[in-house]
Amino acid sequence: MAASKEKISLKLLIDKQQSRVVFAESDKDFLDILLSFLTMPTGTVIRLLGQDSLALGCITNVYKSVEGLDSQVFETEACKSMLLNPLNAAGLRCENLAVNVDDKINPRTFFTCPESDCCSKATCYYSSVPNVRCSCGKEMSYAGTWEKRDMNAAGDGVFVRGDLKFIISDELRVMPASTAVILSLFSKHGITDGRVLEERIVDIGRDEVNHSLSLSLSLSLFQPGQGCKKYMAYVPYIKLGIRFK
Repeated sequence: MAASKEKISLKLLIDKQQSRVVFAESDKDFLDILLSFLTMPTGTVIRLLGQDSLALGCITNVYKSVEGLDSQVFETEACKSMLLNPLNAAGLRCENLAVNVDDKINPRTFFTCPESDCCSKATCYYSSVPNVRCSCGKEMSYAGTWEKRDMNAAGDGVFVRGDLKFIISDELRVMPASTAVILSLFSKHGITDGRVLEERIVDIGRDEVNHSLSLSLSLSLFQPGQGCKKYMAYVPYIKLGIRFK
């Protein structure tokens, strides 16, 4: 599995007068992380967000209910496991994210029957989750790992090209970086004086990625002026989930 960095850097352009992020300039690293949110199963999002997942609504209660149910009520024990820890269809790609917050499950792990006779047949079965029943009746408990293969050329991103820069607006709209895009954002925010702008470089780690995931799913709950005290410290930069000291 590719080594995940502890932190990556992100460039922000700040409107000092209005205390807000105008946009972020990103290379492949941060944008790939942002795009990976679209690949995450609902169960994974709830697990990663913990208490913050309450903002998602009653689906969190469904997840908590499954956690509390005895394994005997499920068709198989594997059913409970796959509901609480669902696999990401893009898991092999997400292994290469600069900061991978969903690294609990190795997407290359597989399970087979411990009986050598079963695995010596031409129809050897395997499962991506443990405790699935083999055709012989025993649980597939023997774990193996598929060989790691590089899916992208050196320098490429996980989802986007590695040689491009991108602009991410405060509403998380993603656009290829260009002068026209930047000027349109200035116009949108009513910025006519460059002296009100300040460039900042911030570090993004696991906590910031999880915070960004939470806010991207429940943005309307944390708009400035709505009095959510827990997040008031982050109000000026809240849409990108960046925290400043």
